[in-house]
Amino acid sequence: NINNEIDVVESLPDFWQNSDKEDLEFLFDNLEINNSKVLTSLLFDTLVGYVNAPNIYSQEEFDNLRIKTLINLGQTEKALSLINNINTYDNYKDYYDLLKLNYYFSINDLNNACNFKENFQENLNDKTNILLKINIFCSFIQNKVEEAVFLNSLLLDTNDNDEYFQKIFFNLKNDKKELIDISTLSFSDDSIAIYSAMLRIGNFPLNEKFLEYDPFNFSLPIILSSSTDMFLRLKSAHKAYELGLLKAESLSALYQSVDFTYEQLNDSTQTAENTQKIPEMRMALLFQKANVQLLPITRLESLKEFWNYAQANNMELLAYDMSKNLIESIEPSEELFEYAILISRAHIYNKNFTLAERWIQFTDTYINDQVDLNVKELQSIKLLYDLKTSENNDSFINILIANLYNKESKLYEIN
Repeated sequence: NINNEIDVVESLPDFWQNSDKEDLEFLFDNLEINNSKVLTSLLFDTLVGYVNAPNIYSQEEFDNLRIKTLINLGQTEKALSLINNINTYDNYKDYYDLLKLNYYFSINDLNNACNFKENFQENLNDKTNILLKINIFCSFIQNKVEEAVFLNSLLLDTNDNDEYFQKIFFNLKNDKKELIDISTLSFSDDSIAIYSAMLRIGNFPLNEKFLEYDPFNFSLPIILSSSTDMFLRLKSAHKAYELGLLKAESLSALYQSVDFTYEQLNDSTQTAENTQKIPEMRMALLFQKANVQLLPITRLESLKEFWNYAQANNMELLAYDMSKNLIESIEPSEELFEYAILISRAHIYNKNFTLAERWIQFTDTYINDQVDLNVKELQSIKLLYDLKTSENNDSFINILIANLYNKESKLYEIN
């Protein structure tokens, strides 16, 4: 039980106490989110919940290290939760205030952002003029345009070199909707959050820099931005799905909104060269192609192409999830025999075990024992089914042991 494990960790008096400072900093610098939800949850709960600093750190130093680690792992909300529950806030007040302010801008909570900026200390070491930029933007959205222009003149007098901010502010004042290429302009990493708020208030296209900066908070705004390039919206949607922020149904709706021609859908090989370097765009094309097929056999042929491409680009589970509704009503038949194992696999990963079993039994009945490849594939899919439907750890282990020395099971090829 994960909750019990966390309780144990939090109750250990010397959990960090005997750690070497260099080793501990190396650990925090190299932490990564892994595929295990249990381990990831334990990691986050340990960073957020454990409060006593080891002897090698002061409490404020250790709190700051944990917060920076959570930020580096993309866990802004958990970092803010930790900030709100420590009693060493004032030791790093400027840093923590700026984290909060950037969070308000990243989620487009402009009222709280413009109110919260008053919390900053006057002597903030503001090398990037972030406070002045915030005052300019807040004045502008509060319809104090002349004040915003005046404050911007003060910013220019400081010889500030943030060309990107100036271009966005110019477009806001003049209601220009043109794309602003951040790669051609100088900008400040510290100002990414305020850039995003300025672009969104003007309904300007967003760019990939925001997705790289904070995918948790920027992926959905990019998806919803109709003025943003469709390629970036698709890439953001894939990232949001990976992070659990977007369901397959929503991603399929975005796929369906991509504008492909009739010729492209009917001859996807014609557009392969144009979309091969953009996997998300090709996924959308192949998914649309499968959706327009009316006959089960042509739909499965298109889905086979979709699934194979997804597998080659590490998107297989997403592809199965998205095609769930396209295969649920298809019944086994001799005509569809060559797709039986593929569709069984899709049902297994979608946890439609009743349908998966029906297709596996159908394959067992109609398989040609002389076709060695089909026999091996059937054994492999049966093993996958058994593993996925195992009721407990003992059952799972017994299945593995029973198949360990069975070369034909192709055990090590199963994901």
